Amino acid sequence: TMRAVVAAAAQTKDEGSTWQEEVGFGLPVLANVLPMGSSGAAGSIATDLYALQSRVGGGQTQQFCFSVDAAQPPGVAPSFVLAWTDPPHSAGLLVNDLNLALACSQGGWKTRFSNGRRSADAANTIEKVVLNDLSQSGASPQVCVASVSFTSGSPAAVQPFSLVATGRMALVPGCETSSSRPSCGMRGNAARGANGTNWVCVCADDWFGPSCEQQSTPLKFNVDGAGPAVLPWNWDFRVAEACGEGDYEFELSGVSPDSVSVVASTSSGPHLWASAAAARPSATWSDGTSEIFLEQTAARSVVSVRLGAATGDVGSSGNGSFSQLLHIALFNRGRDGSRSFALRWVRAPPSCGFETSQSLRGSSSATAVSWSGALIGLYCSLALVASVMTCIAVSLYFRRKRLAMVAPAPPPSCGVLACEVWQAPVIGKAS
Repeated sequence: TMRAVVAAAAQTKDEGSTWQEEVGFGLPVLANVLPMGSSGAAGSIATDLYALQSRVGGGQTQQFCFSVDAAQPPGVAPSFVLAWTDPPHSAGLLVNDLNLALACSQGGWKTRFSNGRRSADAANTIEKVVLNDLSQSGASPQVCVASVSFTSGSPAAVQPFSLVATGRMALVPGCETSSSRPSCGMRGNAARGANGTNWVCVCADDWFGPSCEQQSTPLKFNVDGAGPAVLPWNWDFRVAEACGEGDYEFELSGVSPDSVSVVASTSSGPHLWASAAAARPSATWSDGTSEIFLEQTAARSVVSVRLGAATGDVGSSGNGSFSQLLHIALFNRGRDGSRSFALRWVRAPPSCGFETSQSLRGSSSATAVSWSGALIGLYCSLALVASVMTCIAVSLYFRRKRLAMVAPAPPPSCGVLACEVWQAPVIGKAS
């Protein structure tokens, strides 16, 4: 990561050049990426610095979206740097070849390759793309997609890497853009969003995410829903099939609001992974005929859904005449490593037939326990049997004690004529 930060701060002698054979990326000017004074102080430059540590497998590609401001500080151009530590090779060649490419909405998503090349770099473990041709006209920012791909190497290998982005920009979890149609792959189509201004990807059924490349993990009631590991700055999707109108609750424990963003909806679509939704703090919002409440503390997040009549996405298995899907999206806000989110479905309406605990909303407990009716009945039956047996034992004890106090003493063991004491003869005494 430090190599990537230093490379991002480097500047060549020729303005507009990313790489020179004599000096490489040039000399670092740390003030370009690290403000050296307080905000607005002389000599300080107001820039943003994003640093990510992640990993990519053979043949895989990860994409990260940024909204880049049109107006940048004087003498500073937005830059993106990829760095990784490659395994050793006897001939000094690359073992795992990663590549950085950048495509921005301004200019029709033209691909920019790293290190000033016209194609992918296959020789270096540090790659840099600088937006020297950023247009200063207009006030609207452009969206740039940084792609990190594992081009060649062992198919089973997993290569850690660091990505650093600097300049006036912001991370865009939903990859919305206002100027050009995005690329939505094979499972989505570009369309204007609900507000009619931003372009988004509308995915085919059962596909999710900004690029329509993900599927959701089903949730079962009172089962620890630990999903797959979620890489930093990536989405994870879960789905539960509701069984009636009423209140539903889902608990995400062991994570803080700084590490994860939680979004819930009764229908799928771009609004589920929208950047504005990912930035939403603890609040109540309406989703059609349902009301959704998000409560986040330092240790957990609780998603409460008050569901009305079945609308939106309908399930396939069916629960009588009612079948409604509840979607929950999780965005990993962390910058260092992947993590798995344990999301548990803990509460459902009585009509579903589940025995659940009271609502978690406003509770200080870190965990909630939901007991089934059969288990509670068994415990109650055992407690009742134990109580009855204890009462019987105590009653018998006191009854015997009372009889012993009032009963007459038994008569002595006597013969018919008299009671005599028998004495054993002394052995060895002369008669």
